[in-house]
Formats: sequence, structure tokens, C-alpha cells
Amino acid sequence: CDVTNASYALDTNQMAAMSLSHERPLYSVLPTNSVLQNSLLLLATGSQYAFSTRAFWKHVDYELVRAASYQEYQRGAQIQIASSNLNTPGQPYCSLTYQAILRDIIPKRLAEGDGIVMNASVPIVKQAGPTLKHSITAQIRQNGSGLDDAQLPTEGTDWNVESELALPVYSDVSFLKVQGNWACHVSLLGGLALHGLVKGGYLHALQQKARDNKKLPTVSDRFYVGGPLNFRGFLPAGIGPRATKGASSGSSLVSSDALGGDFYYTATAMASLPLGGNDSGAERSFLDSIPMRAFVFGTVGTCVGSLKHVASTSGGQDSFSTVSNTAHALWQSSRASVGMGLATNVLGSTRLELTYSYPLRYGQMD
Repeated sequence: CDVTNASYALDTNQMAAMSLSHERPLYSVLPTNSVLQNSLLLLATGSQYAFSTRAFWKHVDYELVRAASYQEYQRGAQIQIASSNLNTPGQPYCSLTYQAILRDIIPKRLAEGDGIVMNASVPIVKQAGPTLKHSITAQIRQNGSGLDDAQLPTEGTDWNVESELALPVYSDVSFLKVQGNWACHVSLLGGLALHGLVKGGYLHALQQKARDNKKLPTVSDRFYVGGPLNFRGFLPAGIGPRATKGASSGSSLVSSDALGGDFYYTATAMASLPLGGNDSGAERSFLDSIPMRAFVFGTVGTCVGSLKHVASTSGGQDSFSTVSNTAHALWQSSRASVGMGLATNVLGSTRLELTYSYPLRYGQMD
């Protein structure tokens, strides 16, 4: 069936977002009795693929979510072909999306005397203004289909891969961006479970220098690392390249902007035990009815501005030594944290954590 949605949201910081979307079964937009339509309907899940269009407008204050001194207006439209079970854990998901988006970066300003001065770092100010991006994004998600529980897994594997190609035609940016993650969970005796999670991403600018009125990827295109469920023990976007803003010479998050990176990785090892869940037949308490696990973890990872720059400064006379030295340089720049916490499954669809974290390795501006 056809579904049309219109939404308007205003968050607690007065940032607005609007969207209008329409979705219908993919087979219904194909010519009747065509080879493509018949082939799609012959698939076991052929009727579950959807064709959707969406227009949106969004105002984002990145000082709140990335500790960066700029806001961004986003206006765009997209066309998507996808399986219609993204919000149904346990069913694999795939999609192919074309998007055209106009982003407008607006650095923070301060009133000083009779004028206005920029309260943002030089890299942010240089990227101020509108940029147009056309991109094609493909993603595949296992979507929890290989897990015994989507939010509190103890057995199985899960992975996803996403790739975005920003097209150089009629666009201000051109790049290839790939990212993904893989998780493995092993159940042992007594409810003990071991968990491993690896994430990584790489952004490659297809145009290595600004020319012909083109621009390199902006701060809106890069990776950001840090925050709950991302890199525990660090603030959101707390890891990676930063630049001091305004005339401040401090080195804290308050006086610097997160610029994002072109390469990142994180690796987490975790062990967990169940709490509650009384199955002995005795009277169950309220806590027994809440799925909850206690866990300890350790995470290591980094986010760097340019992998090519890391390779060029790491030395090496041949390919093997260059790769080895680059890996060593990335390890030297890596941050690490350990901690413990409690995790629960809220309404079967959301993981909620209460965590205590302690950073072991961190940079001056993290």
C-alpha cells in the first residue's frame, strides 16, 4: 500500500526539522507484466521492497552534538529503493539511495563592541557557506538476523556495510566513503557471554585539491568518534582532529572545534553476565521481569584527519615497511578506555546503558 508521511520536529534547543515522504511497493512503479516486475514478484520477499521519495529541511546546531562552533541548514531530496524491514530486527536490510542536498555552514558569531566577530576556528570559517552534494549510497545490514537478541545479544554475529559516492557532476564535493562494523557474541557457562565489536571507515577525496570551483569534503562529510555506544569514556566527537576557535589559546573541548577525520577504527572487547531473570519457579520480583546484563569493557581506537598524511610521515622505503609504519603510527595515535556498566532492553527495540568509564590513553584536546 502507499504511505505518505509529513513530520515537523522542534527539539529543546529550538532546532527545527521538516520532512515529507511517500512510499509504495517497488513492483507497483514498474511496468505491468514487465520482466522486472514479474521477476521481483517471484522472489520470496519481492513484495517487501519499497520505492520511496522524500524531501526534507533541517536545522542542526553542531555545537550541541559535536562540540563544533557552527550550525548547518540542510535542504534536500532523495529517492530510495529498499527492503521495507529496517525497523524489524531479525530481518536483513538493504537499500540504494540517491540524494541531492544543499548544506549551508554558518559559523558562530559574537557581538564585540560595535561589530560582529567570528567565534569559530579558521577551518570552520573557511568552509562557511553553501555546498551542493549529489550522492549515491548503498548499504547492507544483517540487522540482528544472526543474533539471539537484537539489543542484549549473547550468541551470534552481526555486521553492516555502507558506501557513499559523492558525484563530481554539478556538485561541490566529490569523494568515496566506506564504513562498516562487525560484532561477534559467544555464550559460555553460567550466562557469561563474551563480545567483540570492530568498526572502521575511510573517506577518499576523488579530487585531491580545490580547483575549478570545486571543494574538498567538508566537516559535514567526515567521520566523528566518541560518545555513548560509540567510544565510551569520551564525549561525542571527542576523538580526532580539532582546531582552536577564535582567539582562545586553551586546549579544552570548550575552546576547540571538532573537524572530523578521513579514517577511523574502534575495537571493543566486553564480557557480560545476566542480572535478575528468576526462572526457579519462585515468586518473581519486578526486577526479575526486566532483561538486564552487567558488563565490563575495554575499547581502543582512533580518528585521523588523513590516512595519506599518516602514511607519508611514517617513513618506509617500500610498500611493506610503509604499511607497517602506518599501522604503527595509527596505533601510537590510538585512544583507550575501560569501564563497567549495566545494560537493559527497553520495549524490545532500544538498548539503554548506565556506564562508568575511565580513559587510559587520550590526547591533549580530547
